[in-house]
Amino acid sequence: MALIDLGPWVYTAVCTACMLAVRAVLIKFLFKPMAYKMMGFTEGDELTKNGKSSVMKLEKYLWHTLAYVILVSWCGLLMWRNSWGFSFTAMSHYPALEDDDPDIPLLQWTYMAWYCHGFVESLLVDTGRSDFIMMVVHHVLSVLMIAGSYHSAGHRVCFMVCFEQDLSDIVTYVAKMVQKVTSDPETQKPINSRAVSIQSVGAIMLSLSWLTCRHITLGIIVWSLVFKIWNDPFTVYMKVMLSTFWGLQVVWGGYIFKLTYQQVTEGYHFDNYNDSDMHQKES
Repeated sequence: MALIDLGPWVYTAVCTACMLAVRAVLIKFLFKPMAYKMMGFTEGDELTKNGKSSVMKLEKYLWHTLAYVILVSWCGLLMWRNSWGFSFTAMSHYPALEDDDPDIPLLQWTYMAWYCHGFVESLLVDTGRSDFIMMVVHHVLSVLMIAGSYHSAGHRVCFMVCFEQDLSDIVTYVAKMVQKVTSDPETQKPINSRAVSIQSVGAIMLSLSWLTCRHITLGIIVWSLVFKIWNDPFTVYMKVMLSTFWGLQVVWGGYIFKLTYQQVTEGYHFDNYNDSDMHQKES
């Protein structure tokens, strides 16, 4: 039986379970040892609360970076081999019932599974974050938007949004990893002057990617859909969902720009969203 024969919901459920299982295995045998080494810890060390949190965050960042590299590669390849890929004009055409690439539904369902996995993951590791509710809403919105795009043959806009989001996510997680491994886990401050410079470059790259992908590109996509004259149920549904999704990115982006400014001007920043579960100690 081909994977596509499973249908969207069975495929999504099975794929979600597989992703969670792969995550558990990779963290135990690969990402946890890597995180210890990156932080300068050794197996058997009795870690503080901040040390444990730093390791757990690095495990997540490594896993997400790997997953997004795979997803953005698949998405980019699919868009590249179709004439409508990477075109804002062609993107806004739907229902695109004439598109028959067999990877279209499989990739949509895989993205649905990834964000279902992200919802479960947030319940396991992100409950201490001050933006936990925003994270959960983000995952739920993502699943609902992708499911809506599948049922309305709106895969073109779906993949354009996923592609630009994934590119930004890769930069985000790399910048977060750089910040973690160049900071003292207890004070959360850069370990030396070189670390200050490295973190500043990472913060600037993160802000630029966020502005380019999540504010400007996503904003253009939302703008092109909001002012379309079609108002069938699925179009209205996607308008509301994407507008809400973009609003979340704008809020997060404003906070990231603030942290970047603080990093560049003061040589240090503390992420009250992502690291709200950690205690700052005076150096």
